[in-house]
Amino acid sequence: MSLGMFMPLLLWAILHDSLSIRVNRAENGQIYTCQAELDLEPHIFIQSNAAINITVEYEPTLMVTEDSFEYELGETVTLVCSCDGNPAPNILWNSIPRAPNVRTIRGRHNPLVITGATSTNVGVYNCTACNFFGVFPNPSRSL
Repeated sequence: MSLGMFMPLLLWAILHDSLSIRVNRAENGQIYTCQAELDLEPHIFIQSNAAINITVEYEPTLMVTEDSFEYELGETVTLVCSCDGNPAPNILWNSIPRAPNVRTIRGRHNPLVITGATSTNVGVYNCTACNFFGVFPNPSRSL
């Protein structure tokens, strides 16, 4: 599935008429209001409103700020996989080589933390974001 190609269809039906609206991820959380008016005989005017909060579900996208990092021996290094998606994507890290001082922290972006960095931590670290609508692999990040 290509980025931005998922276009859900919002359909409101009012008696025999309907309104179709194509929405995209930028409209997630927006409120649409429908207003109906009925003008009857000279002193009868009826008005009704209904609102709906739009939830747009879409595949993950990653926002990378740096592709490689330098570090001093012994320091703590934190790599963050910043992403967007609805529902919120799960973040998975894959590192080569594997080392006992590398761990991930559960949270919004599931950062990868290297405590007491050594020369054995030099390698490639991959971040992948996935939800029901797709998987988005991140280009490798090197230390």
